[in-house]
Amino acid sequence: MTNNKPRVRKLKVGRIYEVKSFAGVNVHMKVLRLDNENLNIYLGTLVRKSDVDNLIKGGVPYSKDEEPENCKSIIYDWQVIKEIKSGEKKSGKNSRNKRGRGRNRRGADKDVPEVQTVVYKKRRPKKVEPKKVSKKVS
Repeated sequence: MTNNKPRVRKLKVGRIYEVKSFAGVNVHMKVLRLDNENLNIYLGTLVRKSDVDNLIKGGVPYSKDEEPENCKSIIYDWQVIKEIKSGEKKSGKNSRNKRGRGRNRRGADKDVPEVQTVVYKKRRPKKVEPKKVSKKVS
């Protein structure tokens, strides 16, 4: 029970997608325009300089000084792997906002009166006397 139909994906102009190229290299491409609406064919350009280098290693005849913006190509909707989210910069391992850390915890937003801490004196351990053992003679 497998579905052999390729997933039809509507790409948006101006967005960046990770695309599997015919050279076998995954590259980031920006969609410039829609070429054929019936066949879902788009025109796009490369985004990163490292993608040009990887395509050259994959056998595409680009020159080393080629700019990524000048490398235009056709993108089919079935080549798209995923959309690249732009503008979201992650800082470090955990990118959560650290400022509001305690405010969202359960019960943290309630007004709790401050409690004064009372320190008691340490208890001394009780002295245990050894038991007297009496021998019974029978």
